[in-house]
Amino acid sequence: MIRTNKERLPVKSMIGTVKPVGKQSFGFMVMDPDGRGQYRVGMGGVSYNYKLGDSCRALVGAHVQPGVSTEYGGPAGPADPIMGSPYAMAYTQYCCVGNRAVILSGPLEGKAGYVTGKISGGGVTLGFDDGVIAQMNGTERFAVRAWGVGLEIDGEEDVAVHNLDPELFEKLGVTREGGAYAVPVKKIVPGLMVGSGVGGGVVAGSGQLMTDNGGENDTLYGLGELCVGDFIAITDMDMTSGRTFWEGAVAICLVVSGDCESTGAGPHILTVMASKTAKIRPLASGEANLANLLDLNGKECAV
Repeated sequence: MIRTNKERLPVKSMIGTVKPVGKQSFGFMVMDPDGRGQYRVGMGGVSYNYKLGDSCRALVGAHVQPGVSTEYGGPAGPADPIMGSPYAMAYTQYCCVGNRAVILSGPLEGKAGYVTGKISGGGVTLGFDDGVIAQMNGTERFAVRAWGVGLEIDGEEDVAVHNLDPELFEKLGVTREGGAYAVPVKKIVPGLMVGSGVGGGVVAGSGQLMTDNGGENDTLYGLGELCVGDFIAITDMDMTSGRTFWEGAVAICLVVSGDCESTGAGPHILTVMASKTAKIRPLASGEANLANLLDLNGKECAV
């Protein structure tokens, strides 16, 4: 097993609440590559019919998150005039994929799930068993045991780990091979397919894969086969701290939302590992989906 500094990382209590769908802007249309404007349901709320393992194109929507979209739900505090509430920012930054989340209110109090993703502007996504999701009404509050910020591989300076619970990192199936790290992934996608998010930060900030070229991108890179929850490799893009094009760099990302037909847009991806020195080697695996690593009653990825 690859050793990390997990014993030295603080565990913090974070309080979240369901992010209202009303905060999704309906003042614009999704503009497809043919110039047609289309209204689509987007982020926020509880998604009753979309979960880990579902096709990115299963629903007619715009960046739909599987399970529950959440935002900071603790005591109100002063907002930074430039960056917004520092409490809301901390909630998104500190929560990591795989962190345990527990429902605090209502008839479902005590039911547990996991953090399954983070999206720029879309908050933190939580996943629960199907039966729990079916009973939610959107007024729930959650306690997340935030753990993972600062995670490092012992003695490794050329590989960054982001947005992952330390115990989930241990389940990824990462192995050391000849001085590099082999990581199971569903697809290998060139960095030129990353659109929105280039130049942005990777902690709590997501990018997007551009799928608007339709069949050509599907054929070349298999984007039409992507499922939410897939782990994929992005080549020639340095994501050790931000997103910038860098020949030879490799990043491992998690697909955290459904597709969007808007030009230059597509499924959101969250960085979980990155190296600019070819220290990461993608290993093709049909099982590289988050649903197979968490204790949830998800289903197999089916397009």
